[in-house]
Amino acid sequence: MAGYSAGAVILMAIAGGLGALTRWGMDTWLKRHIPALASLTVINTLGSFLLGLLMGAATGAGEGQAVLDEFPLGPVPVSGATAVLVLGTGFLGGFTTFSTVAVGLVTDLLAPPEAADPAASPRPAARRYGVAALVAVGMLGAACAAWGLGFALTSS
Repeated sequence: MAGYSAGAVILMAIAGGLGALTRWGMDTWLKRHIPALASLTVINTLGSFLLGLLMGAATGAGEGQAVLDEFPLGPVPVSGATAVLVLGTGFLGGFTTFSTVAVGLVTDLLAPPEAADPAASPRPAARRYGVAALVAVGMLGAACAAWGLGFALTSS
């Protein structure tokens, strides 16, 4: 990646793995309490909010900018750009998961119920597609709103 040291890129990759592990653990726990797609909505909304906080701090004129000018990442102080790379692209990129949402939409909503259980009563395709579209738009809206809130809190 142009402009970043090899160490920063390695930290980003490690952070991405840690973010994915965190998502997996949180998703496993949440699925015991709420439906699978609701779990992914919570995770992606939280991740988007945290990314908004980070980006607001990194780009805003508020107090957040001073915090990121020299951000201690473990024992090594890093610049704001490197903090965004490691925490935003790395950890939060691994934590949020819109690809898993896409798989969940296909397997949970779009596939006919009789594909998984031949005894299940069929649902009309139009209804399945309508529900999937509402869930996808709702998740995207929640993520965008959360990002905007996080950004607003740290950029002013």
